[in-house]
Amino acid sequence: MVLVMCKKQTTKKWECLTKAEKQSKDKEKPNVDESADPSDGLMTMLKKIYSEGDDEMKRTINKAWSESSREENTRRRRRHDGLLNCTHCFSTAGPSQRHT
Repeated sequence: MVLVMCKKQTTKKWECLTKAEKQSKDKEKPNVDESADPSDGLMTMLKKIYSEGDDEMKRTINKAWSESSREENTRRRRRHDGLLNCTHCFSTAGPSQRHT
């Protein structure tokens, strides 16, 4: 009997054992564009969750979105109300130069 032992040149861990397991892992991975804005990836993920979600998931996302928008508008209003005496806001400056 002859025993042949070989050593691998590179040590690499297997990600999966079967082709089906690899395909399922590849399916779960999102496509990432390195040059894209990170918030675009987040919006894409949220759109996917919304489109694949059930009615309860859609209601939850809509509720969170509307509450967030309402809070942001309130913060902007309060910030501007504090600046009513600001000469910058009531000068002849264009809208792009005013506080938001």
